[in-house]
Amino acid sequence: MTAVLKRVARSQTTITVQNLLQETETEGPLPIAALVSIDELAKNTGPLLSALVSSPDADVNPEFREILAGLGYEVPRTDRALHLVWKREVERTHAFYADPPRAMPASLVPRA
Repeated sequence: MTAVLKRVARSQTTITVQNLLQETETEGPLPIAALVSIDELAKNTGPLLSALVSSPDADVNPEFREILAGLGYEVPRTDRALHLVWKREVERTHAFYADPPRAMPASLVPRA
């Protein structure tokens, strides 16, 4: 799953939940625990790869709230705030994995 998300990051895009599950040959709902584990490993050195997992309409995935909570971040209370945090994490991830890497904007995700 990490390899797929890094490839998506390098391509400067996002991936829908359905496409991620197909590409990783994962059945069932989005494996939130796996995404938390992936981000847990990189949260001190890089952005949140899980932000690249989008809804079918290429917007914020509702499960992103659960992922943030699982990582010990303060979860945005409104949909608008969640969207802003998500959009910034997508920007940060794209900057980090760009070739050559670009400076990452500041994170909007405070620790809980």
